[in-house]
Amino acid sequence: MNRGFGFIAHGGKYTLISIVPGTVAFSDPEFHKREATLLASRNATAQDFETVLEAMRAGTFPTRRSTPTGCSLRMFQPRLRACSNLGRSS
Repeated sequence: MNRGFGFIAHGGKYTLISIVPGTVAFSDPEFHKREATLLASRNATAQDFETVLEAMRAGTFPTRRSTPTGCSLRMFQPRLRACSNLGRSS
């Protein structure tokens, strides 16, 4: 989660959905120079995650605008495959 702050584009949004037992820390000057928005929530269901994953797969979720040059959805493909059964019963 800490590393993710470095991927926020100027004017981007960073949404954290989870509960982390440790500390989430970031550089205040770096965060503010990006004029970014931070949203945190612990309230998400397995269906919520599946909805986001499906939107990413369909290309309707803006993954490219919020990533630095050279990054793309390709970077997240292994994670998408690993999460493809999230919330589905076996």
